[in-house]
Formats: sequence, C-alpha cells, structure tokens
Amino acid sequence: MDTFTNRQRLQKINHHLLEMVKGNFSLRIERSDKKDELEALAAAINFLTEEIQESVLHHGYKNPDNIFALTDQMVFILNRSYRILQTNNSVKRFLQFKQRDILHNEFEQLLSADSLKNWRETVEKLEEQQEQEARLRLSFKTEKGLLLPADCKLIFFRGNGVLQDKILVSSSHILPSPKNYELVSLRNDEFSKKMIQPRALHKKHHLYSSDIESIRAAREFIMDHIQGPVPLIEIAHSVGINEYKLKRGFKELYGSTVFQFIKDQRLRKARVLVLYTNKSISAIAKLVGFKKGNHLSREFKKLYGHSPTQLRILNIDHYTNNFNTDTSN
Repeated sequence: MDTFTNRQRLQKINHHLLEMVKGNFSLRIERSDKKDELEALAAAINFLTEEIQESVLHHGYKNPDNIFALTDQMVFILNRSYRILQTNNSVKRFLQFKQRDILHNEFEQLLSADSLKNWRETVEKLEEQQEQEARLRLSFKTEKGLLLPADCKLIFFRGNGVLQDKILVSSSHILPSPKNYELVSLRNDEFSKKMIQPRALHKKHHLYSSDIESIRAAREFIMDHIQGPVPLIEIAHSVGINEYKLKRGFKELYGSTVFQFIKDQRLRKARVLVLYTNKSISAIAKLVGFKKGNHLSREFKKLYGHSPTQLRILNIDHYTNNFNTDTSN
C-alpha cells in the first residue's frame, strides 16, 4: 500500500470522495487491471456514485424543488486534425484544466483509454461516409485524474459558415445548483436508505432489471431515430415490451413521458444547429423532426425563453463571449 502507484490510486479515490461531498456525482474513478483491495474499493465507489446519481436524477425530475439543474454544455471546436482550437468556459469548470494547457493539443489526450476506440471508430465512419453528425459516449479525464462520462454530440461542418471545416464536440452535464448544496447531504441519506432496500424499491415501482434494460434500450432507439416519426408502438416492439409497460416504465425511470422526452431532445438538437450552423429555421425544423418552422419556434421559446431567430441574433452579438480564447487563463 506504500508504493507510488497505490498512493496515486488512493489520491484519486480521495478526490472522488471530495467531489461526492460537494454533490457532484458525475465523476468516476478510472479502473485498472489490478485485482486488489483498492480496485475493489474503486469499483464499489463507482457503483455507489452511479446509483446515487440515477436516484437524484429520478427524484429531481419528479420534484418541483429540484436540487439539480442542467448546466452549460462543454463545447470543443476542433480542426480537421482533431486538435483543440477553442473551448467554452465550462470545460475548465468540469475538467479543471486551464485553457492554455489544452488548446492546440490533440482532443484524444482528454479521453480515457476505453473511449479512444469508440472515438476513433466514430470519426473514421463520419469521414468515410461523409455524414455530418453522430452521438457517442465518451469519458473525459479531469486534471485530478478522475473520469467524467458524457453523452456527446459530434458535428462535422462541411459547408460554408463561421465553422467551415471545423468539428464541434458538445456534451451536457447535470450538477447541483449552488444555492442548494445544503440539501445534498439530506438527499444522500435518503438515497442510502433506498439503496440498502433494493427489493422494497423494486416492489414499490414495479420495475425489474429486465424492464430497466428494455426501457434504456428504448431510449437509445429514440435517440437514434429522433429526426423522424417515432411511434410509441414501434419503440415498444423494437425492445420487446408492450406500450403500457413502456409508457409507465419510461416515466418512472426518466421522470418524463416518452413524447416529452422526444420533444426535449429535438429542441436540444435544434439549439445546437441554431447556434453553430447557418441553416434556416425551417430547414432545422425538418432536420430535428418538426414539420414546420413555426411549430419549432413556439416550442423552442417555451423551453429556452427565446425563439430560434432571437437566440441566433444574441449569439452573433455576443460571439466572443461564448468561447474563451484568452490563453492567458
């Protein structure tokens, strides 16, 4: 236990526990191929963190005094050699790296070893098939050596525009609202009690492991077909469950109806396209699954407080504030 490697591993565990105390359940400890007590401890802490995070998200969606809020996205702009040209301020917030330490470096340097294969296969496929965008799961390395798993959107900008021949990688993360940190410890006690009573929890919600796997698969199916019609019966059949179980289970697991989830995901995709492309609002509406531009604009304003056109104008006016290019930080 007194070797340099083990001290490093203990340090990572310590950093992770400190983040958990702050209410940050998004990070994970990177696993190794060792089979010792430290590795068992790291695995147990990762499992605990994941369970608490899922419980918090589920509780937060259902509770109006939600202690968790969707924060700013991490955004990276890369050149065609996959080197980092620009980032937004959230990158520093989530990964703790100073911008001068990552600008002009290869994007791969921020990824865990397990993520490299997925990243390389995805960009190779996009290059070969001349596709514009893809979704993938990546784990980013923080300055403290922890991992930040994230569902990412990768967009190749092949046409004209301010981002011509650039690549955008974005990810969204859910963290505690600063004004509610004092509530996190109380909720942790609640989650701990639930975790030591798994059978009672399943009995209450009528969701079993097979149901959860099917509903998670349904979510993936939705994300893969978000731009087109996504009938409920088609989703249910794709994962081998009936419509009733899908509707009830999806609401229980994700705190949202299937149709609300589809609409929210379409609006998030539309927001990226509004901010980072020159496509017309009507063209964006069709790309994300809305029949008409005015329908998109109406729902967009309800969620974000601005119409797509207003957001684009605000983004142009404040473009230099959206991306921190001051390498002196």
